[in-house]
Amino acid sequence: MKKPLPVLIVEDCEDDALLLVRELKNSGYEPQWERVDTEEAMRQQLSARKIDVILSDFAMPSFCGMDALKILKQSGLDIPFIIVSGKIGEETAVQLMKTGAHDYIVKGNLARLVPVIEREITEAEDRYKRRQAEEALRESTERYRRLLESVTNYVYTVRIENGRPVATSHSYGCTQVSGYTPEEYAADPNLWFRMVHKDDCQVVLDQANLVIAGMEPTPLEHRIIHKDGRICWIRNMLVPRHDLEGTLIAYDGIVTDITERKVAEETILNAKQEWERTFDAITDPVMILDIEYRIVKANTALAAKLELTPSEARGLYCYRAIHESHCPPENCPYTRLMADGHSHAMEFMAPHLGGYFSASVSPLVGPDGILQRSICIARNINEQKTLEAQLIHAQKMEAIGQLAGGIAHDFNNILTAIIGFSSILEMEMPENDPGRENIHHVLAAADRAAELTRSLLTFSRKQVINPLPINLNHLVMNVYKFLQRILGEDIELTTSLKHATMTINADSGQIEQVLMNLATNARDAMPSGGTIRIMTDLVELDAGFINTQGHGVAGEYALISVTDTGTGMNEDTINKLFEPFFTTKEVGKGTGLGLSIVYGIIKQHNGFIIVSSEPGNGTTFKIYLPVIRKAVEAKNGHEEESVSTGSETILVADDDPLLLSLLEKILTMFGYAVITAVDGSDAVQKFREHRNTISLVILDIIMPKLNGNEAFEQIRAISPGIRSFFVSGYSADIIHKRGMLYSELEFLTKPVSPMVLLKKVREVLDRSE
Repeated sequence: MKKPLPVLIVEDCEDDALLLVRELKNSGYEPQWERVDTEEAMRQQLSARKIDVILSDFAMPSFCGMDALKILKQSGLDIPFIIVSGKIGEETAVQLMKTGAHDYIVKGNLARLVPVIEREITEAEDRYKRRQAEEALRESTERYRRLLESVTNYVYTVRIENGRPVATSHSYGCTQVSGYTPEEYAADPNLWFRMVHKDDCQVVLDQANLVIAGMEPTPLEHRIIHKDGRICWIRNMLVPRHDLEGTLIAYDGIVTDITERKVAEETILNAKQEWERTFDAITDPVMILDIEYRIVKANTALAAKLELTPSEARGLYCYRAIHESHCPPENCPYTRLMADGHSHAMEFMAPHLGGYFSASVSPLVGPDGILQRSICIARNINEQKTLEAQLIHAQKMEAIGQLAGGIAHDFNNILTAIIGFSSILEMEMPENDPGRENIHHVLAAADRAAELTRSLLTFSRKQVINPLPINLNHLVMNVYKFLQRILGEDIELTTSLKHATMTINADSGQIEQVLMNLATNARDAMPSGGTIRIMTDLVELDAGFINTQGHGVAGEYALISVTDTGTGMNEDTINKLFEPFFTTKEVGKGTGLGLSIVYGIIKQHNGFIIVSSEPGNGTTFKIYLPVIRKAVEAKNGHEEESVSTGSETILVADDDPLLLSLLEKILTMFGYAVITAVDGSDAVQKFREHRNTISLVILDIIMPKLNGNEAFEQIRAISPGIRSFFVSGYSADIIHKRGMLYSELEFLTKPVSPMVLLKKVREVLDRSE
């Protein structure tokens, strides 16, 4: 089937036109042709139908080829115009080509006709397509320009020529993001790159170069410097644009301001890092667990306890890591938490982690309220356990002490009667009476019993002490001289005394008793002989030491250290060492009160006693006593006073009938008139009745109805100048609890001998007003 070909033939000769038509048909075309030979006819044909090619003669009588070419150009149509002429000069042909003709063919050589037509039609079609593309591009560019001006987001275009950016255009959204206007960008093509943060310039250039190189870049997040100087973050996505030949002509940038997001991300990152630092700064072991008991995160403290890194601890089952067990322990707080959703705690012992711990577990729930993880904090409570043990020990010692104090009080009353009546009996016996020896035995036994009660009160810390400033080293040397005589030849006793003027406020007799007790115990621990070393020094005890002891104040202390080379003790023995009636000696060789009394004396002096020992390596006792900055006063001896008789009237009040009878008998024997009262109320009544004759009042402190203090206050209200003193078998602390200010009283402690009582009576009566 022949191809149709719309042709316009400009020719004044019909035969010549037919020759052209026949040539086209012979070449496989079906010409749809019209012949025109006037200007008007040509204009009509150009406007009436589609024409693919114009074949025009050059020389015609009234309408030449040049005229036809002008008419075509005036129409604006792009139709191949080919001159077909019998005779044409070279200059004319060149002029025609310059004017717009596409080619020329000689009528005598029509073999070129079809190839030239086909070539020109193809080129015309190419030109048409190119015009269409250019128009489309123009329209697209215009639409893009209008869009660029209307969008509020930041969009920009970088135009590329010869592989280099030459100009930029920016939407009005640029002002909101960067502070610069589109006009400022247009006036300064390099402004865009200059406002990029200096640390991000290279990555921005790399992104642009990828586009120029024909690659598809990924969106880039980077910083820019806002016009006002602040740093902003943007997300910059580049999209390349190419022409019809695929050449890059520009790339578009779509900019999103992500400053708020970056600030939020930085805030979250800083919070996460701060949480990480806080988590690792906690000195207690901390771990986060999943619902299968596995460690999700361990802090540095826990990892160090496990001798692992935090990453190595991750994934371990907590009960294996902490308890070295194959399953959660009984009463596991995490098991209880998963059962009821509440926080729980427990105490446990983990030797491989360093002792006792108190662990608390709290839930970590998700947004839906469902348990996801838990956080466990374990606190080492070794010190707390030590303090608890000390408290329990102190409470036990206090309970036993209260019992001992009560026994001592009752025993003192009994001993007062024994000593008093025995002394009276002795006084009444002739010098040569054989019964006097028995009385001496009774009194000696009573003295030993009195010493035992004093020991019980010392142990219970209820014995009244008489503290005075004493030179510690002088006291130690006095004890040293005595110990040299009693320890035995197989015991080497050495001293090392520092700070010659070191002074403590203490009862010298009790401190001597402490040293004697420790030294004799050390001797007994060395049956085959050995060395005892007594040392003194001045030390500073800090708050940490005081806290471990549970009492006292930080400061300077005198240290007395007694060390032996004996058999030593194990930890169980050390823990029981200060308990009353506990002894390491054979039956019959110790009461078990010695070290209990030592403990009581040191505590009563606001000091500390610490023992360290190992089996086979001897024992060291360290005693710490507060030092004072006061000179030791020299003591003047005095001769023992004789007991004088008297004739004054004395009111004696005691709720114990036996003691009341004893006191009455003793005083009466030495010439005094005695009025007795059975309680405090009775004493007040008797004083009121005999106020003008009574010279002295002797009161028991603890009595029914009115105690000694209450009775004395009422008696003093009746007679302000009345002389008085008190006698009691109770200890000082009980007296204080009953409202008596012991330091302001004349006071005798039972058991009291008749001679001591009579001396006190005479002393008070003879004292000037």
